[in-house]
Amino acid sequence: MLQGNAVAMILSAFTEKERGKALGSNLSVVGLGSIIGPALGGVLVSLWGWKSIFWINIPAGILAIIATIIILKGTNLGITVQSQKKFSFDWVGALLSGLSLFLFLILVGNGHQLGWYSSSVIFGSILFLGSLLYSSGGN
Repeated sequence: MLQGNAVAMILSAFTEKERGKALGSNLSVVGLGSIIGPALGGVLVSLWGWKSIFWINIPAGILAIIATIIILKGTNLGITVQSQKKFSFDWVGALLSGLSLFLFLILVGNGHQLGWYSSSVIFGSILFLGSLLYSSGGN
């Protein structure tokens, strides 16, 4: 999901003339990460255990945030913001989408234990479908 969003963001942020260079840079970093990641993960796991592969993301994330702030300081990347439009966050839709996902995961994970025709699974399924339909119904 993250990689798909990165490509979409690059396509919207760069002009047609700059897109090839931006996409090439992005895919080079992705390829490099795909090559280095498994080897680095193996070294980390063998030296410090499996939890170390998650802890390595903290300094990498901090470096990425600092680099982003330094590189993008004072730029808008060619994105124009329409200040006339007022956008508001859809709290009800976000809550219902989260509820739908939660119910779906609970139902799929526990439906076999509770019995697929039990009242809790049927009620949860109805709630899941209702919240999903409600949250996807509006713009």
